[in-house]
Amino acid sequence: MKHVVRIASMVLVLFMLAATGWSGQAATGDPGNFMPNQLIIGFRPGLSNARIKRIVTRMGGRILGRVNMPRVKARLVRMPASTQEEIDANIAAVKKTAAAYKGKILYVEKNGIERAFRSIGDSNILSQSADPQLADQWGYYDTGANTIPLPSRRAPTVAVVDTGVDYNHPDLRGRVIKGRDFVNGDRDPMDDNGHGTHCAGIIAANPANGFGISGISWKSKILAVKVIGSDGWGTTFDVVQGIIYAARKAGVKVISLSLGGEDSPTKKAAVQYAVVTRKRLIVAAAGNSDTNSTTSSYPAAYAIDFPGQVLAVAAHGKDHCRASFSNYGNWISISAPGVDILSTVPPNQIRNLAGTPSNSGYGEWSGTSMATPFVAGAAAVLWAEHPRWTNTMIGDQLIDHSTKSFDPLNRDGTCWPADGSTFGRLNLPAAMEAGDPATCGFGVVAGTAMDAESGEPLAGATVYTKSGRRITGRDVVPWWGQLTDPDNQSLLTEGPGLFTITASPGGSDQDLHVVKKGYARPVFHDIPVPADCTSVNVGVLPVPPNRGRYFVTITWTEPNPTVAAYDLLAYLPDSQYIGWLDWLGANAYYNLGETTAYPWARYFWDSYSTTSILRSQAESIRLVKTLPGQTAIFVNDWQNKAGSTLWSTSGIQVFIYKWSGGGLKLVQQFSPAPGSGEFWYIADISGNKLTIRDFLTDTRPGSGS
Repeated sequence: MKHVVRIASMVLVLFMLAATGWSGQAATGDPGNFMPNQLIIGFRPGLSNARIKRIVTRMGGRILGRVNMPRVKARLVRMPASTQEEIDANIAAVKKTAAAYKGKILYVEKNGIERAFRSIGDSNILSQSADPQLADQWGYYDTGANTIPLPSRRAPTVAVVDTGVDYNHPDLRGRVIKGRDFVNGDRDPMDDNGHGTHCAGIIAANPANGFGISGISWKSKILAVKVIGSDGWGTTFDVVQGIIYAARKAGVKVISLSLGGEDSPTKKAAVQYAVVTRKRLIVAAAGNSDTNSTTSSYPAAYAIDFPGQVLAVAAHGKDHCRASFSNYGNWISISAPGVDILSTVPPNQIRNLAGTPSNSGYGEWSGTSMATPFVAGAAAVLWAEHPRWTNTMIGDQLIDHSTKSFDPLNRDGTCWPADGSTFGRLNLPAAMEAGDPATCGFGVVAGTAMDAESGEPLAGATVYTKSGRRITGRDVVPWWGQLTDPDNQSLLTEGPGLFTITASPGGSDQDLHVVKKGYARPVFHDIPVPADCTSVNVGVLPVPPNRGRYFVTITWTEPNPTVAAYDLLAYLPDSQYIGWLDWLGANAYYNLGETTAYPWARYFWDSYSTTSILRSQAESIRLVKTLPGQTAIFVNDWQNKAGSTLWSTSGIQVFIYKWSGGGLKLVQQFSPAPGSGEFWYIADISGNKLTIRDFLTDTRPGSGS
């Protein structure tokens, strides 16, 4: 009967606490470090649910939630309390009860508060528009995501356990799987804070959809799990439920946690269940407290207990120095971009600095919260490439092949603390390849794909290299791209429409295909693909919309118009010129032509009169119909005029498309023959007959002199 007396005394204590007049209402605003009226009690896993309920009832508590794991059955219990003393008394009473039940109660803890690790006061809201913003994603390039092969396999789902995700955001539409909302107790994880949507965009925003940004894992979907409310905080128990829920979902291999709080046996058990029992990889934010302490950095700090299975992520800026807010220390696994990171936010939910709703759908935020999804997305990309690898293999690969050797983090006490830490920054290409560059076996084919009619990047087009019947590499043309050294990630060049195909294997001449719906589908032959991790640049590749009889484009590489400047012209059979008639001197003028009526030809822009990077080094003419007689196609070097010898050094070349077999086909691509002259006579067109002339002359075609 001794244990009965102890139980009775426990019940008496709890009833006395209830008599203090505490209202029992849910806390509003920020509750501090824990929920005042809730405890988490861990029971031995062999106990039945009915037995657990009887024990809790005898203690005067009420079960609010439950999570069953292999090593513990955790129960969220409501216990009346309003002061710290009463909470401590509750915990002490439960511990006494635990002694009476001889191991049936494993532990008791407060239901702590978990916070989203976004740095406060650094939001820069950007307006949503149709203008793609990949060029503003410095973190995307910093991780090397722009140089890896375009994934051909579906990547695993990444669970974003956070404030929910705005699944209606246009850059996330079709990418989000609706999971549970543990804050409101429903199945609608809509984001009412913005934090989770921002993290989700970094991982899996729709790539190459013509606007917005691109996520790092092109083939992943996001499982949205809401455990944090609109104020940016949630409870330990809700986070535990979110981790367990995500770990049990089919298809999920990576769990991204841009949040944290104090150490908790329940939270640790949930992490252990996820990474040991369910074999998931947890990627967690190290925290924004500017400290090497792990006090408020769990679950990230569980990287100490589960190395390679839990990754603790610090944040760095564009200079690769520690972000001023980022936690640090030898318990960190890896660093990733975390300052001024552009990503998706829920339109109309985020308020600007004036406190009014913003119509934006994108924002630049900072925090280890932003660094974490870069690593989570990279893990998904790596897992897609190696689907049989374990979570530890994926985690170790990212850690071991982070940037340590050629550009290590500067631990001089100012950039990063000189604390003996050895972690590096995220380097996705190194993790993907992890080989000796001298024997890596692949090469990078870079180039610029241009809409030949508008002079804009051919964004969204697929480009791929092919050796025989085998596709060796793919990419999608961005609005703005960068070419970086595959070995050390140093920037080689950047610009509009710049694609980079990682072709593997290399070491042979291959064909380059450009494909976009509604456009011609040219094939560029005999591209010499290297095999030593170096790159070859094929220059600007103009691709016209798939209409018209002929389409002619010239491009050149000399950027200075005072050195070389060209006009593309067509001389029609009726003695009319289409193009810019520079030889008329002060009376020079455009003759743009017309495609829906006579003369059935159109000159699209003047390269000298534009601020566009691509249009300033290219010109195009379309022939919708051919008039009876002969049309001459030629180029005028109006800068150097008679006797010009700049043709061989300016990089100029011509691309001629001709309608055949139901579409425009690239039939000629060449540079001027050796010689000198003001004009490059390219070809004559007469009906369906194309006659290549290719010679330099000081006599203007059609002028007779």
